[in-house]
Amino acid sequence: MPQPTTTGSVSNTFGPVCAMGAASAGFFYMYAVNHSRSEWVDVLLDYCHHKRTQYSPMRTDAMVRNALKVLKVVPK
Repeated sequence: MPQPTTTGSVSNTFGPVCAMGAASAGFFYMYAVNHSRSEWVDVLLDYCHHKRTQYSPMRTDAMVRNALKVLKVVPK
């Protein structure tokens, strides 16, 4: 019996389909499911945002920050 000269078709869609399914499931879990954060996460996020905005190199941010400092001192 002669050997076939061509190989049979190989299904190469299983891997990418599984990868897309895993990626979409991960996306759904991270962004669509409600997570209740603990208090320390909120405190950490507030601290990081404060430090990021306090030392911001943007000129407009610095001007607004200085204006807010002046408004805090000026009597009403």
